[in-house]
Amino acid sequence: MILAITYNQKKYGLVPDEILDPTNFFSNEKNWIGMIGFSKQKFYQDKFIFNFNITEDIPYGENISLIIGQQQKNSTTRMYNGINISYGRKFLFGYASGFAEWGSFYNSGITEQTTFKTGFNYFSPLLYWGKWRFRQFVKPTYVWGNNRDDSFKDRLSFVDEEGLPGFDNRLNGIQKWTASFQTQSYIPGSWYGFRFSPYFNMTLGSIANKKALFSSKVYSKFSIGALINNDFLVFNSFQISFSYYPTIPFEGDDISRFNSFENNNLSLYDFQLAKPVYIRYN
Repeated sequence: MILAITYNQKKYGLVPDEILDPTNFFSNEKNWIGMIGFSKQKFYQDKFIFNFNITEDIPYGENISLIIGQQQKNSTTRMYNGINISYGRKFLFGYASGFAEWGSFYNSGITEQTTFKTGFNYFSPLLYWGKWRFRQFVKPTYVWGNNRDDSFKDRLSFVDEEGLPGFDNRLNGIQKWTASFQTQSYIPGSWYGFRFSPYFNMTLGSIANKKALFSSKVYSKFSIGALINNDFLVFNSFQISFSYYPTIPFEGDDISRFNSFENNNLSLYDFQLAKPVYIRYN
């Protein structure tokens, strides 16, 4: 059981001109944020996940936290409420975890800068094809915002850990979804001490402002790569990858990039509660 409170200030030495920041998004603020929560986290050990035949600690458990805050900004005092829930377990059909978060400011009874986030993470048991080993990973996420600030800094983009690596923040909106599918293989044996773990990843995503999210354009990225291990080297593991983008807004079509993706980009959620913060809109 965790009870915590934090206080922070944000001060700007320089602020943009009014024409560039009409809503005064870049202005000084003071925040009191309190949290009461329950957190339970354990680990189990497994091999052949993000590494080749190396024991890895996999977190599982659950948590729930309630967030209450107050913000003073632009001569206005706003209250804040939020909730965060997550759960994860190892099942016979694989490992699965998920989370849901919601938070909103209140100004004279009107909700402002509301955030809702949910996500799911799954990887299969170790699958066999002869002596080859495989795992399948799936990780979808969804983020929605309501009554957000008009500033470009208060918009979603694919430039974050739950996005599409390679896109920039000129493509933005108030809601988005992404879904990553990854097949990881582990080749038996070795070659002069080198062991290879090829992988294939497909990531899809869409982002929208006012129009319906699921009617907006779906962007994609396809990646192939390999994790290479050699215990006799100083740096005993490294990766190479190749990614293909059918289209990237403002850049063009049929774009290829090297080493823009790693097999552990599909990171696992943990179940610890850190210091109290507003639900992040990213």
